[in-house]
Amino acid sequence: MNDNKDEIKGGEELKVPTTRLGKTGLQVSRLCLGCMTFGSPKWYQWVLEEESSLPIIKRAIELGNSWLFSKSEYLYLTTLLLKGINFFDTADAYSNGESERILGRVLKKLEVRRSDVVIGKFIQG
Repeated sequence: MNDNKDEIKGGEELKVPTTRLGKTGLQVSRLCLGCMTFGSPKWYQWVLEEESSLPIIKRAIELGNSWLFSKSEYLYLTTLLLKGINFFDTADAYSNGESERILGRVLKKLEVRRSDVVIGKFIQG
């Protein structure tokens, strides 16, 4: 990416930055994957169906470190592109609930245990 002299090579173990969620004690990734894009294009044209959503969710969970970056890029990317996103935002209003159903099916396909992720849900009322 950058020709700076201080570089971190891919393959080194990088931990996703986490934070405590309010007063709950739950540790969540500082980066939350918003799931409004997943659902049915009948809701909005830009919405992705399950087949197109799966690789995005998978990449968020399993994001690797196959890049070469400078220290300044590393500091920036540690909040954006690190392994282990475990926090997802969804709502019953996203594609009339289809976003939630897709996220559930994809997590099941990827054999992600429900206890290993935090799903923030907004219920329209």
